[in-house]
Amino acid sequence: MKKIILIISFICLANCCHSQSGWVQQNSGTTANLYSVKFINSQTGWCVGDSGKILKTTNGGISWIPSLPNYPANYRSITFTNSNIGYIIAYSGLMLKSTNMGLNWFDISFRNGVLNSLFFVNDSIGFVGGGYFV
Repeated sequence: MKKIILIISFICLANCCHSQSGWVQQNSGTTANLYSVKFINSQTGWCVGDSGKILKTTNGGISWIPSLPNYPANYRSITFTNSNIGYIIAYSGLMLKSTNMGLNWFDISFRNGVLNSLFFVNDSIGFVGGGYFV
């Protein structure tokens, strides 16, 4: 009997929860696949994807502005360690860095594998994940 009451209570409580309410779909203005997004505050963020797409928003994602770093690649991940320093990795092994809030990007690649994921613990310690070229 206790199990039945517990199950009924759980079902009633689960029906009252509305996780992730308030999400609104936004149009990126591109048809390229986008894989990663990073916001440094509630208004300013970037997303990256295939065909060298780097998009920036300064209004919380309402509109996205394309940015061309002159390194066309299939980008997989973007992160910022603070409001100025950002990193992007590409499937090809390309790694880009910005020191001015994403206005300019420069190549810091080691190009020894396929890169998919990027994470920084702080401004000087970071990890990349992926595999090796065959």
